[in-house]
Amino acid sequence: MDHLCRVIVTAGVSLPTFFTGILLIFIFHYVLGVAPAPLGRSETILVLDGSQCDENGTYAAGTMVLNPEGSIHSGWSRDGCVILIQWERPVRILE
Repeated sequence: MDHLCRVIVTAGVSLPTFFTGILLIFIFHYVLGVAPAPLGRSETILVLDGSQCDENGTYAAGTMVLNPEGSIHSGWSRDGCVILIQWERPVRILE
């Protein structure tokens, strides 16, 4: 019974918030045509192993790369790498 009460209370709080968010997305994006720019968000990359390359150079393990807002770049690795990426906001991955 306790679990059922928790589910009902959680749904009572979460579902209205969820549907309000969906409604706002619909109004702003589809009705008003307003959407945040998908490109150019701030990005922090920490190279954990191997090396990563981009148009500005090659970064060895232990290097932290800061790509400022407004930058567009591509990344690759000659030998493979393990990286940790932190994006300030959602980004769009270009193919």
